[in-house]
This record gives sequence, structure tokens and C-alpha cells, in this order.
Amino acid sequence: MSATAIIVPVPEAEPVVHRWRQRCTDDGAEGMPPHITLLHPFADRGVVVAKEIGAVLRCFGPVDFTLAAAARFSGASSVLFLEPVPDTPFRAMTAALTSAFPQYQPYGGAFDDVVPHLTVAGSADENVLAWIERDVTRALPIRARATQVWLMEHHDSRWRIHTRFWLGS
Repeated sequence: MSATAIIVPVPEAEPVVHRWRQRCTDDGAEGMPPHITLLHPFADRGVVVAKEIGAVLRCFGPVDFTLAAAARFSGASSVLFLEPVPDTPFRAMTAALTSAFPQYQPYGGAFDDVVPHLTVAGSADENVLAWIERDVTRALPIRARATQVWLMEHHDSRWRIHTRFWLGS
């Protein structure tokens, strides 16, 4: 059984966040690139419906955005992330996907408000996150353009691209 996720890759952030994602996130260590999650968890790869995903995303064009600030989600282990501005296109894509696939809610339905974000690092040590935040914010803002959405699959402890969808086509 393999899990899947629908993401917007953000290669422009790679030089700034790659080392932190590899060291301080499980998905980064398993090959997931810097991204903004649209829908996770999604279907097992055996039941993935790429054609239907493409139909949902067809109405969305490329998105120019900026990663201008760092923020944190707090919990037992805090998560440092970068906020995309504007975030409205990502919210709209997530809403369209969850409307088309209501059985798959973002983060399993754990949150009332799904905040679009690019995860940099997670840690229970606030000093570690503060140090990483200082390092990353020196490189902000990061200007980016979302032109693709990727369906990623997790198999054999690695994330791999299953299908690429071009925005605006």
C-alpha cells in the first residue's frame, strides 16, 4: 500500500530550504521536494484517478507568489514554515480537490482552516527552530511561479512523482 499527496512543487525555494528539509522533516529526508501541499493524505496509488485530478486542475492557471515570511505551527513539536503570498490560489485548488474527492480531506480533516505553507523544519527544540528561522529569513523573499501540480507517491520509504499536471493547460 502506497500513500499519495497532491502538491505544488516550489523549486525556487530549494537552495534556501533543502538542507533543513532533509535534516528536519521526514518527507524531506524521503525525497519530497520543497512544496505547498494541496491534499494529503490522498488515495492509495492503486486507486489514483489522475485523469479526474487533471480535470479539476485544468481551470487553474500558473500562480506567481512570494514566500515573504516565516511562521510556526505550535504543538508537541513546532513546525517552521514559509507563507505564500497570495495564498488564495492554493486555498482555491485545495477546495476544488476536496470538493471533487470529499473522501480525502486535507490532513485527514484535523484542521478547520488549512493554511497553505511550505514546511522548512520541525523540532521540539525551539532554539533549533529559531536558528533555522534566522538562517532562512536572510534569503527572503523568494519569488516563485507555480506552473505544475504533482501527484506524489510514497513507496519503499521514498517520495516519487507519479503524475505531473500543468496549470493552465
